[in-house]
Amino acid sequence: MINLKDKAEQLINDWLDLDFWPATRAKALEMLANESYAQIQKDFDPRNRLEIQSHGLQGDYGPGFNKLNELVIAQTAQSIYYYCLRVIGETELKIHGIGIGYDWSPHAKDFAKVSAAVFLLYGVRVYMVSEPVSASYAEHLNKHYMCGCGFMATETHISRTECRYIIYGIGYGSALSAPHSTNVSEMISASNSHIFVPHPGLKSLDKVLEKGIETRLLVMVDQEHEVSKVYHKKLRLLKYFDREYREKTKRSFRIGCFLIGLYDICKVTNILQNLFQFSTDAIQSRFVFLESVQSNAVPPEQCIATACKQANIINSRAEADRVPPIKIIISIDINAEAICLAELIDSPSSSAHCQPQWHIYRKEDINTFAMNWCVENLNGNPTVLARLKKHRLTYGCSTYPPSHSIQTDSPKLIAAQCSGAACKSDSSNSRHPWGLSREEEEETECGAVCGRYQGFQNTAEEIITARDGAITFGVLAELLIDLYEFSGTGINIRRPANEQRSSNTFGGYLSSFTQGITPQACQVESV
Repeated sequence: MINLKDKAEQLINDWLDLDFWPATRAKALEMLANESYAQIQKDFDPRNRLEIQSHGLQGDYGPGFNKLNELVIAQTAQSIYYYCLRVIGETELKIHGIGIGYDWSPHAKDFAKVSAAVFLLYGVRVYMVSEPVSASYAEHLNKHYMCGCGFMATETHISRTECRYIIYGIGYGSALSAPHSTNVSEMISASNSHIFVPHPGLKSLDKVLEKGIETRLLVMVDQEHEVSKVYHKKLRLLKYFDREYREKTKRSFRIGCFLIGLYDICKVTNILQNLFQFSTDAIQSRFVFLESVQSNAVPPEQCIATACKQANIINSRAEADRVPPIKIIISIDINAEAICLAELIDSPSSSAHCQPQWHIYRKEDINTFAMNWCVENLNGNPTVLARLKKHRLTYGCSTYPPSHSIQTDSPKLIAAQCSGAACKSDSSNSRHPWGLSREEEEETECGAVCGRYQGFQNTAEEIITARDGAITFGVLAELLIDLYEFSGTGINIRRPANEQRSSNTFGGYLSSFTQGITPQACQVESV
């Protein structure tokens, strides 16, 4: 029977046969010298290797298959290469190439160079940044060239000791999602030696990169490159919208998140950080994660009342705590694909005894909420006005129900003809008093603001958040799509239902992050 020492020595020897990199080789030998046999069996057993999730690979830097290091990166890049051959073919991959970015974190540039070298060795064009960039730039780079796949080496916001290796693709320029992520992970095994064993050319990493530049197979993208100019042009547009948004938003508030079936708040925090590159402090200043005591079987409509009560308690001490009140609550059951939303609406009465009340919107009402919110908070923004006009929508007064108590009624949209002419009732042709046919009326009530899109009635994935923390849906999602698409926070609401979606949306991130992230010490607002 093999004892712990013999098993540990065998695992270390197997690792050293694969590892070209001095730092991790030395650390592996140090662990063996320190007789850390149990830890060696955990770290160096290939069965414990990091699995690719929708966020890519994430873990501490160090030797072993359950850590992030140059060997694991090389194996992953080789697996991605062979998977691309299977999915999009060698010709398409070489035509479009791959895009690679890295930030200022330790090891990020090394991981990027290893990834680039792997594809260069196989004759694939590589677009790699020449200096540290944000994750949004790397995604823009991949979308600009319609790369077959791409990578971004960065650090997590949870811990500075953790590294993250984001994978874009296959063929879409967006975060790798299931089933691709699962398939790529399964290909990395000792039985696939062409993937498991690093390419011998990686021993001369710098020479591979130099040759790539000489042959123009490696394109270094700097701030003067055309890609950067397009990116910064879009970034200026985003900053303009952000400035307009802040100027037109008259109230400061936080969002309450009531998540059914998802108890690890750190996963949600990580999602939001991925979406907007927020710091942890920024997340906590914009969002309040309400403590869920409901089981998965309870629908969001029933949970929302509990969430409103929790928010009232938190709001009662908001002034003393010097924090903005919670004015929007979203309740999501990610497993049942159901959502419910509530908004705190001020009383129309000036009486001091009339307190703001929660208005509850069911999922079929959320598109209407988006239009209302957009009109009240972004009135005057030229982008908003153009989109409202496009969808035959006008404004002039609040479209909320007159009662200020907790409601479950469906609010109505104010709609107008594209010409802007006054609409008249015509019973002879069965048109609505607003000038809409019965078919148009049905479309309006189902969410005409989304151009015949009724996704919220079927799925919870099409949710988007605005940069200032406001959860907005429907028309606001469409308002933001052009501005946020380049940074990975937009969604294409007209995608066919059977098309594989990327995990760029809030709901999609929630679904994909329910597994694979190590729990950390995160705070839930107590009541």
